[in-house]
Amino acid sequence: MRSILLFILLTLPLMRATAQFYQVDTTDNIYTNDQVIIGEDMDVSSYGQSLIVEGGIMAEKVVVKTEANWPDYVFDKDYALADLDSLQRFIAKHKHLPGMITEGEVREQGVATGALQARLLEKIEELTLYLIEEERKIARLEQQIQKLKSK
Repeated sequence: MRSILLFILLTLPLMRATAQFYQVDTTDNIYTNDQVIIGEDMDVSSYGQSLIVEGGIMAEKVVVKTEANWPDYVFDKDYALADLDSLQRFIAKHKHLPGMITEGEVREQGVATGALQARLLEKIEELTLYLIEEERKIARLEQQIQKLKSK
């Protein structure tokens, strides 16, 4: 914890906050009454976030708590998996997968990491269902071939 305080004290001149004060408590946590901004030339008026960092962030572990609906629902029996023909038409028309954020949206709004992880998992689970379906088709075709060979 002392290293966190040392980091904060060394980088404090680089930090600009819309709050009028910083408060460091006995557990070495730092608080402001609004935002903490690390970096000099950040246009923060449209971010609406509590912590804004110019440049990269390095961490050993990041936990994202999300309100996104986790896609276990993909494996429900009543899940409406799109057929591959309609999926192909959607991709040809929109140039991205259904339910995925577009390049323009990413450039304009950024990416909500937790929601994106949920969407990516949904697509992986859908791919798994497609793969299972294709494997069943292959098995049926192999059975038909064996029947034709045995005649």
